[in-house]
Amino acid sequence: ANAIALPPASQSPALGGSATFTVGFNGTPTGYQWLKNGTPIAGATNATYTVNDITSAHAGLYSVIVSYAGGTVTSDPAVLAPTTALKVAG
Repeated sequence: ANAIALPPASQSPALGGSATFTVGFNGTPTGYQWLKNGTPIAGATNATYTVNDITSAHAGLYSVIVSYAGGTVTSDPAVLAPTTALKVAG
């Protein structure tokens, strides 16, 4: 079946850090389009999408539309909620 096997996970990275969203798909995908708050993100057309140098402006809901031969399926959204906490090593 063509379905989202692993939806992107919500993340709370530190400001200035990065977050990578990944989607797992059962089937043969023909394309990806990542969305932020329902709006397509230019150039975000891979199975993973990374946000770098995170600011509060990056906060929101991230989902992905996976295309396959029979149509498309959209993942449940993941929440990106930056935290002002300092990154702690280890």
